[in-house]
Amino acid sequence: MDLILLSNREQVDSRMYPALQEMFDDARMEGYGLFVRDGYRTQEEQQELFDEKVLDCRRDGNSKSEAKINAMKWVAVPGASEHQTGLAVDINADENRNSSLELYIWLSENAYKKYLLAIKFIC
Repeated sequence: MDLILLSNREQVDSRMYPALQEMFDDARMEGYGLFVRDGYRTQEEQQELFDEKVLDCRRDGNSKSEAKINAMKWVAVPGASEHQTGLAVDINADENRNSSLELYIWLSENAYKKYLLAIKFIC
């Protein structure tokens, strides 16, 4: 996998970068501020995210098995995350320029038309 380092230190697979950049340029031309919140993740990073979510669920009073099941609703099991391929990104709004809702509406109306990206919306 050939990763490209973005200006905010996130990384993406070089195969998706041109489409991602085009989409970001188009969004910015229409007045939207956005950024890649999360890109490529290593196995270790994915494991850490998953373990943290399991701990959060345990703190909420879930048993160990319930916590794992609930965590899996929010965080992919390590080895099964699209982020580990470098071909998926989480995109967030620069809320100094627009609300998250405004950006997510723009993404839902435009991303599929021109861009070959797997976009995961994080609220």
